[in-house]
Formats: sequence, structure tokens, C-alpha cells
Amino acid sequence: HFWNAPSFNTEASYLHFPTFHAEFSADISFFFKTTALSGIFLENLGIKDFIRLEIS
Repeated sequence: HFWNAPSFNTEASYLHFPTFHAEFSADISFFFKTTALSGIFLENLGIKDFIRLEIS
């Protein structure tokens, strides 16, 4: 779905979303293309950091 595909032009670029609440269950899917060799793809920050996906 290209209608919701972001582009990042600098290393400091990011998207900010509200806290993800999955009390019972959740499904998350990612489709991405990058030229970066490493970086943080997803990180949920809050009272406790409980998810982080990295490209390395």
C-alpha cells in the first residue's frame, strides 16, 4: 500500500505514533525497503520500553 508509505531524507527523521496498547492480542506487519546498513526501525517508549526492532 503506497498510499501510507513514508520517506525519510535524513538520519534523524522519524514518525511518532500514540502508545500501542495490546492488552489481549495484536498483529503488526512491516513492508520496507532501505539502503541503510543499520538503524532503529521501531521503538515503543513509555513507562517501560518493551519493543524495539533494529536493522543491523
